[in-house]
Amino acid sequence: MTPMVGKSSVIAVLVGLALSPLAAKAQTDLWKFLTDQGVEAYSRGDFAGAAKHLGQALEEAESFGPAGPGNSRVAISLENLAALHDDAGAHDKAAPFYRRTVTAWEAVIGARDVQFATGKYQIAEKLYLRAIAFRERAAGVNSPRLIRILQGYAELLRKTARNKEAEEIDARIAAIRN
Repeated sequence: MTPMVGKSSVIAVLVGLALSPLAAKAQTDLWKFLTDQGVEAYSRGDFAGAAKHLGQALEEAESFGPAGPGNSRVAISLENLAALHDDAGAHDKAAPFYRRTVTAWEAVIGARDVQFATGKYQIAEKLYLRAIAFRERAAGVNSPRLIRILQGYAELLRKTARNKEAEEIDARIAAIRN
């Protein structure tokens, strides 16, 4: 268990981290460490542990500042939490994270940027692939629990005119159902 630290101590530490390049690297490493710990906990089926570590990773990401061109950590952390809650069946908890994820990626990529329209589909695809991987690790590659995620992914592929890939996903869904 981590000892409680007063807000002024945390602020002093964060200011020190912002001023030191080596400390900034350590801060990035801490964010990555917390993210990796969350993913590892998830892969063990420890949703509570995963939520704790991924939540800490989000806090660490936000300590770098708001999401923007120089800080995609916030968007990544939000994606991780959304996928975790969605996979755990807590869709009501996942939805706000998904909404915040889109807003964060808009800040990173640029809402008016031509890439953003494509970026939304790329973000969605990344989320689907992550959710599929999480579900496969948790329930197995032929689990009926995969069907809903695979259906959404196939629909995304159709929207991006990747019909052949969508058909392959449809075939996988049919095989799982049989």
